[in-house]
Amino acid sequence: MQLSRIELKNFRNYEDTAVDFDDKKNFITGDNAQGKTNLLEAIYYLSRAKTFRRSNDSQLIRFGCDFFLIKGTVQNKKGQLNIAFYYNEVQGNKILQVNGEKRERLNSIADQLQTVLYSPDDLWLIKGGPAYRRRYFNDIISKISSRYTYDLVRYEKTLQQRNNILKKLRETGTNSNSKQLELWTVPLVQYGSRILRKRVEVLEQLKPLIRLISRRITGEKDEVSIKYYSSITGTLWDKVEKEKIEEIFTEKLAKVEKEEIKKGFSVVGPHRDDVYLLVNGRDLKVYGSQGQYRTAILALKLAEVEFLKGQLGEYPLLLLDDVFSELDQRRRSFLIEEIMGNLQIFITGTDLSKAELKGCSGKWFQVTEGKIESL
Repeated sequence: MQLSRIELKNFRNYEDTAVDFDDKKNFITGDNAQGKTNLLEAIYYLSRAKTFRRSNDSQLIRFGCDFFLIKGTVQNKKGQLNIAFYYNEVQGNKILQVNGEKRERLNSIADQLQTVLYSPDDLWLIKGGPAYRRRYFNDIISKISSRYTYDLVRYEKTLQQRNNILKKLRETGTNSNSKQLELWTVPLVQYGSRILRKRVEVLEQLKPLIRLISRRITGEKDEVSIKYYSSITGTLWDKVEKEKIEEIFTEKLAKVEKEEIKKGFSVVGPHRDDVYLLVNGRDLKVYGSQGQYRTAILALKLAEVEFLKGQLGEYPLLLLDDVFSELDQRRRSFLIEEIMGNLQIFITGTDLSKAELKGCSGKWFQVTEGKIESL
């Protein structure tokens, strides 16, 4: 996959900008708060129909305007296509067009353009709580499975309805709503089991990639691994007996029903699970150093790239947002070697060194107050 051109109107601090990219390496430099990350955000938006920041669509509009437009020219194994996202704050609607034709489903471009983002904020995957890691792995799987995305949406809606029943049972202290609880428990198990099955399946494919890449980064010194923690079993779940997931989930919900009524919410299920990251067999969050944190994140992201390549048949775009300043010399050198490959990469930084990146041919851009200049 390649993005050959992007056009921005009223997006963040970009008023009216068009950029033609190199088909491999794109280096984007400039001082802080000039728009480097905004450019990566626009590229990401083209692939995901959403931002990677904690912002809604209205906050992406340039100050004083009421709409934004992002247009991209994409080449993939199916040919060339033009993707455009238009959002109007007054009308409150978001429109996706592919080759000039409106698409009703915003995620219908998932197999046309994909991105992998690596930024300093990714340290929260280790330092943060389980929700960060669930969100990250949900995002990876959603890139390759629309069924998984559907199951996630249905599970969340079912979970909300089931929790409402549990709250009523807690407040009334009677069993008047027990049949309704059972009605919502059945689909919760159905959707939840499919989610769990898919998560473990994908993690099993990511594991060897993460181990291999982490060993290469550290010269065989450290090995990063991942394990899935299931709230259903209360243990690290390496391999799931697929045909027994529904049975195990149902039995667990029956055992914790009194606890759930007392608390007024569902205490087990995929929404309570976690993914543990380990370095040399030990909990990375507890025993890892800052350097090992960064090794793990770098290994995760590069493993994601290779995983998506295997699933989609072509490499996604790799977006590296100010990560060189976060890496020591060894990790920078490793990353530079990796980006000499076949994928298209966009790298931002305030102090990118042409000397250090001398082996990397490509285009260089300077961003200044929302204006992009080729160097």
